[in-house]
Amino acid sequence: THVSLNHALGEMRFLLETYRTSNNEKYLKTARELQGAIEYLYPRWVRPNGDLWYQVNGKLEFTGNDYQWLTLVDLLLSQQLFEDMGMKRSAIFDQMITTKTTYLVNNKLEINEKSEQIIEELYE
Repeated sequence: THVSLNHALGEMRFLLETYRTSNNEKYLKTARELQGAIEYLYPRWVRPNGDLWYQVNGKLEFTGNDYQWLTLVDLLLSQQLFEDMGMKRSAIFDQMITTKTTYLVNNKLEINEKSEQIIEELYE
């Protein structure tokens, strides 16, 4: 079994949204545990080529090519949700965003419009 970075981020946001609507602390606790696990594995999420790995398995082996934009959007939406909920943004997620955008720029790969919009909102 494995977990992909973008799925873990999506599940974390789902739990945060569920907490926001239900005010049930168990959802917040689980979301924070997912966030902590993602952060704990940084910088191992970074591939030798400067991109992010797609997934990690139970043996902590990182594999797979990450999506060009999907994980970046998930990281940005996570930071945006933290802010919307009055929570502190993740410094490690910011580092992962920088890693991903640097990889895209260095390899002359386009950053999609949705990512650009969220970056402008978060980092203005």
